[in-house]
Amino acid sequence: MIDTNKKNRLSSIFLFQTSSIIFTFFIIITPTGSALGSSNNAATSLEDTGRKLVLTTGCNDCHTPGYIIANGDVPERDWLIGDKVVEDITIKAVYPVNIRLYLKGISEKGWIKMARTKERKESMPWLILREMPDDKLRAIYRFIKSLD
Repeated sequence: MIDTNKKNRLSSIFLFQTSSIIFTFFIIITPTGSALGSSNNAATSLEDTGRKLVLTTGCNDCHTPGYIIANGDVPERDWLIGDKVVEDITIKAVYPVNIRLYLKGISEKGWIKMARTKERKESMPWLILREMPDDKLRAIYRFIKSLD
């Protein structure tokens, strides 16, 4: 049986994930370079867009240790390094991997293919990525790669 504090924390995580998913559907329909900002340097613009997508789609919520508890006040150098296993009442456990390391072995083309075909077997919201346009997936990939 889950104690009350743990249950409240898990409920908060679930609600936060759900709101991130809903917000993401609004983000993915925004053309790159408009509401998400633009730059003269295409590479910088893509990385900036990727940064904003990582922030707004909830990647840090699970993949950055202490992000939710710190209300997002975690230095960027510590983003997406993975976290310990978190119990989730809907699927038993969440395994937030170190995305930086995970993407080291995947090409940009491979990342886009995976985002399009991965099935949801864990709490990772692959549905969000599957619905994103290639330019947004490319932006996320390039931003994460820029963190190293």
